[in-house]
Amino acid sequence: MAKPDGIVEPNIVATLEEFLKEEASTLAPATQRKYRSIVELLTASINGYAYQYLGDADSEKYDRLYNEEVTEFCDIFGPEYIVTNLNEFLSYFMVRKVIAGKDMLRAAGTVTKKLVTWLECKGYVTPSASLSIAKTAGDAARLLPKAEDCAQALYEFAQSQFVGVS
Repeated sequence: MAKPDGIVEPNIVATLEEFLKEEASTLAPATQRKYRSIVELLTASINGYAYQYLGDADSEKYDRLYNEEVTEFCDIFGPEYIVTNLNEFLSYFMVRKVIAGKDMLRAAGTVTKKLVTWLECKGYVTPSASLSIAKTAGDAARLLPKAEDCAQALYEFAQSQFVGVS
């Protein structure tokens, strides 16, 4: 079956699969599973939110292909859209939409930082774009687990306020 007009090759799905395949040779099986989990979450984030930031031409293309072919964002667009959506993934999606422990939150930053470096090496993003988002991803590896600690402390405080209240 031929791809519909407007589908980019390589698309985001193919690019992320290539990243996982190349990284697998250097990772332990448990780490490979963690990378795959983060990439699946990233894909869900991009599919769910990236369309909001498209320009007019890409928005029309997305609407046409999504509505007519039931195609996801990551099936339509190329790897340049990965980097432009990492901030949303790290600062919104992982914090507000994913129930994850500190280890998984830390991994989100680590994996995306590695992904950005890989995308730059492959020529999918410019060094300046890579540098900016790699710093954000590195910060996320450190800060997201702290945010989880803060959320847990807030939850415990709120729970303690209802002791003896009927």
